[in-house]
Amino acid sequence: MESALRISVPARPIGRVLWSTAALLIGLGLFTEVAAYVYDTPVLTRLDLFFNLAYESNVPTWFSFALLFLSALLLFAIFRGVRDRSEPLGLYWLGLSIAFFYISCDEAIVIHEGLNDPLRESLGTGGVLYYPWVLPVGIAVAAIGLAYLRFLRALPSPFGRRFMVAGSVYVTGALLLEFPTAAWYERYGEDLGSGLWAWLSESFEIAGLCLFFLALLAYVGEVRVVDARSASASASA
Repeated sequence: MESALRISVPARPIGRVLWSTAALLIGLGLFTEVAAYVYDTPVLTRLDLFFNLAYESNVPTWFSFALLFLSALLLFAIFRGVRDRSEPLGLYWLGLSIAFFYISCDEAIVIHEGLNDPLRESLGTGGVLYYPWVLPVGIAVAAIGLAYLRFLRALPSPFGRRFMVAGSVYVTGALLLEFPTAAWYERYGEDLGSGLWAWLSESFEIAGLCLFFLALLAYVGEVRVVDARSASASASA
C-alpha cells in the first residue's frame, strides 16, 4: 500500500530560507522596537507597525501563522500515513494537527488575549499574573504535555528530542516569558522595557516554530526513506 508519507522535501534549503527569514524578522523587530523610542519619525513608525514582534496582523504575525498552519497540514499528512499502517499512536498525530490548527487561528485573530479582562476582574490578578490568560492555558499545556509523554517516548529518539526541544523553546516564549512581561507592563506601562520583553517572548516563539517545522520535515523525509527501502526489499524478494 502506498503511504501518504511518501513526500520528497528539500529540508536543507528550506531550513536555510526559514532560519534566514526568522533571523531577519527578529532583527527587524529589535531594530524597530528600539529605534521607535529613539527616533520618532514617520518612516520608523511605519516600519514599527509592519515589523514590531509585539504587534498583531503584521509580517511576523503572518510568518508565525504560516508556520503553524503548515505544521498542522504536515501533522495531518503524517496522521493519514500512520493510519494507513494501523500504527497505535496515530491519534496523537491527529491531536497535534488539531491543536496546531487552533493555535494558528489564535495567532491570526488573538483569541487568548480576550480572556485577560474577565479573568483579571474575577480573580483580581496582577503582577506576574497581570495577563491571567496564562492560568487556563498553562494548565492545558501541562495536561497535554503529560498526555503526550507516551507519544514522545515512542518516537525514534532523534525526533522525540527534537520535538521536545522545539516545544520547550516555543512554550518558553508563548507562556513562561509572559510572566516577567506582564509584571513589567503593569509597573511601567508601554515603554521600551516592556517592548523588549515582548520582543524576546515572540523571538522564542518564532524559533520554536522553526525548530518544530523543520523537525516535522525531517520526520517525513525519514519515514519516506524507510518506506522506500521496505518497498525495494519486497520487490527484490
